[in-house]
Parts: sequence; C-alpha cells; structure tokens
Amino acid sequence: MARRPKPAAVPSVKLKNCPVCGKAFVGTNTMRVCRDCRDKEIEMEMTVMRYVRDHPKCRIKEILEETGVSNALLKRMIQEGRFTEIADFRYPCGRCGRMINAGKYCKQCVTKMKAVLQHTHAMVQANSERVKRTYSDGMTEVADATSHRAPKEK
Repeated sequence: MARRPKPAAVPSVKLKNCPVCGKAFVGTNTMRVCRDCRDKEIEMEMTVMRYVRDHPKCRIKEILEETGVSNALLKRMIQEGRFTEIADFRYPCGRCGRMINAGKYCKQCVTKMKAVLQHTHAMVQANSERVKRTYSDGMTEVADATSHRAPKEK
C-alpha cells in the first residue's frame, strides 16, 4: 500500500495583542507585532542600516542616540547578524560570555550543547527500548499465564 504524503504544516493562527501598541491582530507564530508596528520596525531597521553603512566605526550607544531606535530592536538586529558585512558589533555569548557578533551563543557553546542534546537523545532512546522490551516480555508472560487458566464457570 502506498504511503500518503504528509500534509504541509499549517501555521498556527490566533488572535493576539500587539506588545508594542496593544492593538488586537490576527497573527501567526512568526508575527510578533501587528502589521502597523511591523511597518514602523522595518522603517526603523532601514534607518539603522543606512546609519551604520554611513558610519561603520560607530558604537551601539551612538546608533541608539542618533536614530532613536529602541535598544531591543537594535539588539535583535545585531543577534540576527544584520551588520556582519558592514560593522563589527560584539556582545557576550549567552552561555560562556565569549564575545560574538551574531546569534545568542558562540560556536563552541553550540557544539557543546548539540553534543549534550545528542547524548540525552541517545539515553532516552536506549531507555525507551529497554522499557519496550520489559513491557513486551511482561505481556508475553501475562498472556502465557492467562492462556493456561481453566475456563470460567457460569
């Protein structure tokens, strides 16, 4: 029998309040803010990008003062690696404190965390197999025990 292809993932749609302006909007998992606030964010991002291109040696404090962008928006842009081609902004890794210029964690911490996850996954799989064997062996014993019983009297 041929397998049916899995249906495409449908984004979760729900009514949310915009964390910036408070307006209700229908959003998906990828939409953090309402469309109006997102349009304003895009405009601010473009302003920041122009400023950084024109002033590649600028500091974060200077960008905040000159563009009026929020600290949170600028931090997100830096973590997304939006400036790696035009400026060298660095901030501490969220795990070890090593200075990085994109993402939340340095490459060494990502490698270590992946290794821990892989090890944990292997342990869970091994434990799951052990439980399955124990369960199936126990059920066989129960089935054997019940098959030898005398029929119930009415």
